[in-house]
Order: sequence, then C-alpha cells, then structure tokens
Amino acid sequence: MASERENYILIETNRSMLKQIRIKNALMVVLLFSIVSCSSEQQKIVDLEKINTDFDVSKFYKDKLKLTNDIISTDIKKLKKEEVKKLMDYPMFIKDTLCYFKDVDNRLGGGIYIESKNDWMTKKLTPEKTFGYNYRTVSWNPERDTLAVLNKVPFPQLNMTESEDGDLVLVKASKSSKNIDTYNKLKDFLDKKYGKGKSIESERSHEQITGWATEKFIFQLKKFESEQEDILSFDSEEDKAAAKETVFDIDYLIFNRKYQKEIKKTGNSFGGINLANY
Repeated sequence: MASERENYILIETNRSMLKQIRIKNALMVVLLFSIVSCSSEQQKIVDLEKINTDFDVSKFYKDKLKLTNDIISTDIKKLKKEEVKKLMDYPMFIKDTLCYFKDVDNRLGGGIYIESKNDWMTKKLTPEKTFGYNYRTVSWNPERDTLAVLNKVPFPQLNMTESEDGDLVLVKASKSSKNIDTYNKLKDFLDKKYGKGKSIESERSHEQITGWATEKFIFQLKKFESEQEDILSFDSEEDKAAAKETVFDIDYLIFNRKYQKEIKKTGNSFGGINLANY
C-alpha cells in the first residue's frame, strides 16, 4: 500500500496538472478572443462606390480567413457557452480555387466552363488550368455585420473573385431587407451616378435586374421579392399562424470589364452577373 507521503505527493501532482491545464485553456481563450478583437478593430469596410480595379482582394480577406481557421480549429468543449456564442457570432469566410473545365458531358452546351475545384460536379475532373480564386462569406449576422457600404446602405455579406494574377474580377455584396426603400435608395443612387439603368426581369429566377456600365465596370442591382413567415408572430396557445411578411433579397454586383471577353468564352453568366447584353 502507498504511504501517506506518496498519496500526498500524488494528490498534489494531480492538482498541479489540473491547474496547468486550466491556465493553458484560459490562455488559449484569452489569445483567441484577443485575435478576434484585433481583427474586428482592423476590419475594413469596403466603400463600393470607390472600389477600383486595383483593389487587393487577397489582402482584404487574409486576416478574415486566418481568424476563420483559428475559430474552426478551436476545441469548443473547453470554452464556456458565452464564449462559444461570441465566436459563432463572428463572420466566417472560405476561399475556393476556380478552374477551367471541359464540358465533357455536354451539360452546359459543350466547350469550357469555370467552376470551383470543390464543386460536386468537378471533384473527379481534371482542370485545364486555374482561373483565379473566389472568397465567400459563409456565416454572418445580418443585423450586426457590415463588410461593405453603398450610399450608406450596409451589406453584411461580401463575396469577391480575383484572377490568378491578383486582379479584381467580381464583387458581390448581398443583404436582405423588409423595406423596399432600401432597394429604392440604392437604385436611385446608381441612376444618378451612372445614368438611367436598363431593367429586366429574369424569366428563370424572377429577379428584377437593373444594369449600368462604364468603361471599366459593369454594375448590376438585383432584387428578389418573397413572402416569408414571421416566426416571432406565431402563437401556439391561441393556435395563431405566423404572419406573412415581404422580404427583399438584394445583390449588388461589380464586374471588371477587362475579363468580359474571357468570361464570355465560357458563357454569358459568371458569379451571378449576366453579361448577355454587353
């Protein structure tokens, strides 16, 4: 049997180990949240009115991607619920590699097309060459986050595409609103800045699309209107159904015309922007 002294040493050793683990976990939490805090302070908001072809896409997303990877690799079992909730509230991003693929199955009319290497249709295919990189916001808080602004309208979701050479190719800023005035504020601003835009309704998606063009860029503003249930109005006790409310999904796209001919070789659409009339 172990002596009292050996038991004492064993107990103190366990206490010391547990203390070190708690300190290590605490330091990990402090470090992670300091990273989040610093990233939040340094986070840039893109002014979509002033964005130009020399915008550095990879630089804008570099810290955001690193923070996303740090959050994903964190062992949430070691965090308190409040700490986990705080981390999950932070916007997250991913980076995809876009490649040229041959349309071997003639699904898109033959020829070549551009798609992510991680798409389910392309995972088993061998790409012809790399086109560029797509950066996407995959998690965000629509009420709190602002990644881009146009005419004082905030956008919580921001996707961008750059060429393999680092050129800005496409910007897509998105938001949802329950007020049609948000869309009108954007459309009126763009009409005044670039002249009266040409509007059409997509037969496929039923979106209303308005377009403008300059020497450098093609701009498109999209609006999709839908009826959704207001879950907060649901009353189970009174057997009252949830009320319907109108929601407007808004996309603002900016396309670098330097890549217009190249993209049209693969079709008239790229990243949600339609180039058929340009």
